[in-house]
Amino acid sequence: MKWAGMYLECICRVMLIVVLAAAVAGKARAFGAFAASLRELGLGRAAPAAAVATVAAESAAVVLLAVPRSARLGYGLAVVLLVTFIAGIFAAVRSERPVTCNCFGTGSEQLSAVHVVRNGLLLGVAVTGLVSATVWPARFPGLAEGALTGTFGALFAIVLIRWEDLHAILSTARH
Repeated sequence: MKWAGMYLECICRVMLIVVLAAAVAGKARAFGAFAASLRELGLGRAAPAAAVATVAAESAAVVLLAVPRSARLGYGLAVVLLVTFIAGIFAAVRSERPVTCNCFGTGSEQLSAVHVVRNGLLLGVAVTGLVSATVWPARFPGLAEGALTGTFGALFAIVLIRWEDLHAILSTARH
C-alpha cells in the first residue's frame, strides 16, 4: 500500500505541476487578456493586481510541488487557488455574466459549468495529493517508476488542460 500511495501522490504532483505551469505560461504570454477577463469578473481596477497575484501564486505552487519537502505546502496552495477559481467561475456562471476563459492564456469560450467541473477535478487531484503526501511523505520514486508515474500524470494533465476541447468533441458527437 505504501508504494501505491507514493505513486498516487507522484501522479497528482505531476498533474498539478503540468497544469499550473501551463496556466502560468499561458497567462504570462497573454497577460492583458487574462487581466481583462478578471475585469469582466467584476474586479474592476483591482484586476491587474489580481492577475499578478494569481500568476505569482500559481508559480509558487509549481515550485513548492516540484520539491518533495514542500509538496504539502504546494498542494495546500493549489487547493486555495482552485477553491477561489471555482467560486469565481461559479459566480460568473450564476450571474450569467459573459466572461471569457483565459485560464491558459487567450481563449474564446465563455466560462461555464465545464470550467467548474475541470477545476473541481483538479481540486480533487490536489486534495488527493495532499492526503497522500501526508500519509506517505512525498518523495521521488525510482527512475522506472518515476517515468511511468510522470507519464501518467502528464497525460492526465493534458486531458484537463484541453478539457474544453474534449467537452466540445463529446458534445458534437452526441448531436
